[in-house]
Amino acid sequence: MEKLQKLKEIEENRRNIPPLDDLPEGEINWDEISEFILVDMNVFGLFWHYLDDETKTAKLSENSLAVLRLICHDMYDFFHDHSVELERFDQWKAMEKYVRKKYGKLSEKALSRLISDYHIKDR
Repeated sequence: MEKLQKLKEIEENRRNIPPLDDLPEGEINWDEISEFILVDMNVFGLFWHYLDDETKTAKLSENSLAVLRLICHDMYDFFHDHSVELERFDQWKAMEKYVRKKYGKLSEKALSRLISDYHIKDR
């Protein structure tokens, strides 16, 4: 019975995966976002709380900050807290596929850093 409940929860979560098309309108500076991820946030892991510190984000455009908040929401508020697969490895693969599709204009280094940070925090 417990497995059946888990499968129902997974199916519900799959129907509620955040949309791929909710990026802010206007120009998005993917290089600026990639650099912020790799340089400014990258202190012994990615420091997501920096997004709430105006002294850390002052140099970012409004759209860049909005995209970073979406990344955090999608990865941690959704995928970290809502199973879309039974096994953790499959959950990681689903999250990575989603992140690469939605945020694929980030540099490969930034994408890899996001994904590896998620894996570390999800252990």
